[in-house]
Amino acid sequence: MANLTILVDNYVRAKGLLAQHGFALWCEAGSNRILFDTGAEGDVLRSNAEHLGVDLSTATDIVLSHGHWDHGGGLDVAMDLCSSARIWIPSGALLPRWHRSKSGNRDIALPQVVRSRLIVERKRWQEVSEPVELGSGIWITGPVPGARPDWTHRDLWRNELLDIPDDVPEEQAMVLDMPDGMVVVAGCAHYGIDNLLDRLGSLFPGRPLVSLVGGMHLESAPTQVVDRMVERLVAMGSRCLVPCHCSGWAAQARLHGKFGAHCEPGMVGKRLQF
Repeated sequence: MANLTILVDNYVRAKGLLAQHGFALWCEAGSNRILFDTGAEGDVLRSNAEHLGVDLSTATDIVLSHGHWDHGGGLDVAMDLCSSARIWIPSGALLPRWHRSKSGNRDIALPQVVRSRLIVERKRWQEVSEPVELGSGIWITGPVPGARPDWTHRDLWRNELLDIPDDVPEEQAMVLDMPDGMVVVAGCAHYGIDNLLDRLGSLFPGRPLVSLVGGMHLESAPTQVVDRMVERLVAMGSRCLVPCHCSGWAAQARLHGKFGAHCEPGMVGKRLQF
């Protein structure tokens, strides 16, 4: 059995919880207690965890999906709250990156306080470049290969001045390989859901995908892309979708049109049991 609780998201489900642009999820599976991403700022993570009765001090692992501020900005606080946890950071997550717009460039890398602490406390974390099994049937995929979809926004850059696109090549997902199939947690899915599904197919051939939870990065996805994604999810046996954070309301509406009550926005406070 696995229990998931959304701790940070752009929206909340009840009074007393705090919304924040970002994502964090708590997973309890067997003896494992995993914090997947930390949101943009640690005080929000702490407050929501306390309100929801989640004891972060019991964490066995912290997994960072990728190196953007809205997923790892709370890591310095999480390192204190989850003092005994192993920390898994994908290779390349500490690199600089910028959001370029007409109003100027904005630093969207992990905050300096986080990067500095990770440098000082290097022995506390492990760099991930390939799949890792955290516990029985609990995996992180390592970086999802494949080109970033052309339709995603191209305003993310590796360098403030040089034209080096930030394709977020380090981003990874988490997989709970349950008896009836996989439950997959994605942070932002910059790599595209198609690439994620290909990765799952290569790592877990023939296994059905029971549920996909997390950010799906579909805000600007063309209708045909969302429809193709629906077809692939149905073909893989999906019966529960929980889009969060960056999934986009138009795409969520199309997903709900296909999956009905089995597709529901996550939001802070959402609890799932598998």
